[in-house]
Amino acid sequence: MLKENNVAKSNVLVVSRCRYSSMGLAGFLERNLNSAENKYCYSYAEGKRIRAETLNRYDIVMMFTFRDLKQNIAILEIISSMYRLYNGKTKIVVFYDDERVVQLFSILGARVELISAKLPLNVLLEKVRTVLHSPTLGQLSFQQTRMLSAAERQVIFNLLKGISLQDIAKTRGTNVKTIFAQKYSAMKKLRLKHIGTVFTSAGAAH
Repeated sequence: MLKENNVAKSNVLVVSRCRYSSMGLAGFLERNLNSAENKYCYSYAEGKRIRAETLNRYDIVMMFTFRDLKQNIAILEIISSMYRLYNGKTKIVVFYDDERVVQLFSILGARVELISAKLPLNVLLEKVRTVLHSPTLGQLSFQQTRMLSAAERQVIFNLLKGISLQDIAKTRGTNVKTIFAQKYSAMKKLRLKHIGTVFTSAGAAH
């Protein structure tokens, strides 16, 4: 179940599927940055994902990525849902240790603050401090030319999670031709020739 501190706005939320890493980073940031200006809280998902409405309650959300790239699809899906539902002013900071995560966000047109988890701690802290005090860094946005409709977004994220067109159609209660058309439209907007491109180091066709 989701465990979360009950806090108000103007707080920083550190998110991970590992309770101890999220608690650890939240504590580390609080000790090393100005805790008088920002309150650091943690949240983790055990058996279920964090909801977009939870993230939307905070001014800044810091998220860990996973070694398995497919698990990072869930992170981007949540971020995309938050933008679509609320279009708020929450800043997003994503810590990654796989360069393909940067590619994944780029392909789907998501603009967030991406920070390599491999950086020395003093450099990482300085980058986080810069984001905390900047009015623009980390501000969530999506490239308009790559914006997908709700149906296209659902198809693409399901495909990225390994769900077939047939199963998507069955779940949606529609025919495969409709799903295929939505897939084609989404792939064209994202400039992808093949869905597997997302999981390779080659990148999308630009």
